[in-house]
Amino acid sequence: MSRAMPEETFAEAQAAMECRDWEAFFACFAPGDVRKFVRNGVSIVLLMADDEAFGALCEAHRFETQELRAANATADAKLYSQALRKALRRVPDLTAFAAALERHTRGRMGGGSVSASLFLGETLEDLVIEGDRAWATRRITPDFTEDVGFEKRGGVWFIRLFARRPRKTR
Repeated sequence: MSRAMPEETFAEAQAAMECRDWEAFFACFAPGDVRKFVRNGVSIVLLMADDEAFGALCEAHRFETQELRAANATADAKLYSQALRKALRRVPDLTAFAAALERHTRGRMGGGSVSASLFLGETLEDLVIEGDRAWATRRITPDFTEDVGFEKRGGVWFIRLFARRPRKTR
């Protein structure tokens, strides 16, 4: 898909989730959201499944863990957050790292940094496009909705799952 419109990006993310194509799935998200998914995934692994396979995965993606593990051992949230940000800046392809990390956590623990049903069976409603930003409502069930944002970069739309809809478009 071209992702020339927000609806196309949402549909591409849905299709990627259906077949568990993590590279395609994370490619649909704005970089800030991908960083949040990676932070979540790394924290999960460090708590529950820090092993040689995780070390090899990190090494393959140039994600340095020594400083992060040391910060994690101190239980200092600020130090941990700084070390994580520093490690993420070194990763040349954050989307590829997010996908590899997702496969790792799901293989080791059965779950990952995102819900396995995210976007599945959902519809997009009330789309509002304002320049390079857009907002819509995700209909998750007949009785439950959530807002979702989009941003356009280089002619391609990306999902901003954690975006807040501006008051004037509500």
